[in-house]
Amino acid sequence: MACFPLYSNSGNERILAVPAWFPFNWKDSSEVYGLLFVIQCIGQFNLTGIYTVADTFIMSMLMTTAKQVELLGHNFENCIYTTLLQLHVAQDDVIQFSRSFNQYGSNSNVNDDYYITNTDSVMRVVLTESFQVKLKQNLGICVRHHQKMLKFVRRLEDFIWPLMSIKMMASMFYHILICFMLVCNGDKVFVYTLAQYEIMAVFELILVSYFGQYLINKEEELKNQVYNCPWYICDVSFQKSIVLVLNGCLCIPSLSVVKLAPLSLPTVLAMLKSSTSIFTVLRQTLDY
Repeated sequence: MACFPLYSNSGNERILAVPAWFPFNWKDSSEVYGLLFVIQCIGQFNLTGIYTVADTFIMSMLMTTAKQVELLGHNFENCIYTTLLQLHVAQDDVIQFSRSFNQYGSNSNVNDDYYITNTDSVMRVVLTESFQVKLKQNLGICVRHHQKMLKFVRRLEDFIWPLMSIKMMASMFYHILICFMLVCNGDKVFVYTLAQYEIMAVFELILVSYFGQYLINKEEELKNQVYNCPWYICDVSFQKSIVLVLNGCLCIPSLSVVKLAPLSLPTVLAMLKSSTSIFTVLRQTLDY
């Protein structure tokens, strides 16, 4: 964007990268003009870095939160297998035990005697009191992790939603205004500048909404991962705990825009669609 003045149709008139007033005549000296142009370009590059860091902060927080949810789901799904390893059951036996469950659950032709024979040694450990105690401790760790995640997402929501609400509303106004000015203005430099800003603004909104959607998808997968844990081989107390965890997973706090719509791809696409519709109406007014 800073180099567009070099390709302007201004004739022999010198134009700076950023319009500015100086208490001296910079147009008559090539050295002064070149120095000011380089300084302004460096300033533009610095602003680009600052804006990039500020804009990617929200995306990085969303990605970090989504990965924490993914890690939590992995811990829930493998809670029983982790407990077996902690009780010094051989890793190969635990792997075979988990594979036997997958085959038994997906293939109805598996012989029950074969299944019981290959898992009998591990099942004896599962039925011990020490296993049940250790399993509840590991489940408690996962539940506390889940509670911390819920608390963190709520705090992140309280921090982000005012910023994202202002950003979304301002972006919707800018999309309408910039597209309208692109149609009405014939200055090549001005059009290039606005077009570049519009493309990057749309790209930024799509990126933010993508990571918001990614977090929502991971939170939805968490319920399936909890249910995929072989809870049915444990005692009734553990099964009741899993039911409570599943009920807790139904209350998924999601980041929102103006506390009305979730920060997701459908929300941003609907906003862009509305902006395009308003721009089309304004564009038609030029024909009258």
